Amino acid sequence: MKGNLMLSKAPSVLEVITQIRSPFRLMIPACARRTVSPISQERRKMNRFSILILLIIFCGLISCENSLDPLDEETGTYTIYGALNLREQPNYIRVRDINAPFTKAATEPIDARVLLYNFGTDSVAVLEDRIVEYFDLYHHNFEYVESITPNTQYRVTVERSDGVSRSQTMTTPTIPTPNLEPVNQKCNLPVNFEIAPLEGSTIVIYFGYPVDALRVENIDEDTEWRWGPKYVIDPEDYEQPKTISFTFSPYRELREILRFRSPINICYEVLKTGNIFLRYEHYGRGFYEELTKDTLDVMNTHRFGAFYYDTLAVPIDTLQRCGPECLSKAQKREGDE
Repeated sequence: MKGNLMLSKAPSVLEVITQIRSPFRLMIPACARRTVSPISQERRKMNRFSILILLIIFCGLISCENSLDPLDEETGTYTIYGALNLREQPNYIRVRDINAPFTKAATEPIDARVLLYNFGTDSVAVLEDRIVEYFDLYHHNFEYVESITPNTQYRVTVERSDGVSRSQTMTTPTIPTPNLEPVNQKCNLPVNFEIAPLEGSTIVIYFGYPVDALRVENIDEDTEWRWGPKYVIDPEDYEQPKTISFTFSPYRELREILRFRSPINICYEVLKTGNIFLRYEHYGRGFYEELTKDTLDVMNTHRFGAFYYDTLAVPIDTLQRCGPECLSKAQKREGDE
């Protein structure tokens, strides 16, 4: 039996957070170490020694070279960030000239033409620049108004007026129909979530419960959630033919979400007004790994890929109480751990 599929509106665009290291470091030579003069030395001799030490430190500072150049014109042109949502239109690709200083005046213009090529339809779109101001800087978000095709290769190209260009290619994820069964069962009985085919993509699964349980029939972008831990399933974890099969206990996941509630009769008391929900995020091949790897290097902030997410209700029969038997199993599991 399949669970009811409930779609929630995805965010308008993912924000990129770029951490920039200071390009200058204070470098003091090892030879510039201050020694302690004997107390018995004359005051005049001490003053001369202090002046000598300060002179050595000053000479060392002016002789030290800056070892990091974050705006090297020979190694970079643009940073590209585009998280294309298959469930949303329009989508945006953010482009920044890495040779432009981080000032409002310097970031307002950009010498860039952005093209998005669809390998499936053999078509190319020229994207229009939508400038937004954020944190006293201008950001250039190039808009793509068409829908994103599942399981299709795309290439974004950013061209400068002198002919210099940079390109990145990605493949969008599939949109298979998930299967959730059995449902409308006792809270502690295992439920299996299955989705296929995946074509080498990554799935992230987590469970949630609306803060306002009375609004579960009207879930939208304004819904507030309590979420449990995330389970990341990458291509190395699932079996062929490209299928994910994930088994979970609604009772255990509800305890993860509502950690400060008593586990006794938790399903009956909480789920009698609504459902527990399974949310899964589906990322194109390699995109989740790109998003979650180290982003401290300002010269390596290229992120271009596709994703979507859906939310499934997991109906539970609350008339079948999950009381002492659930608690005893939970205690046994915690004791084993």
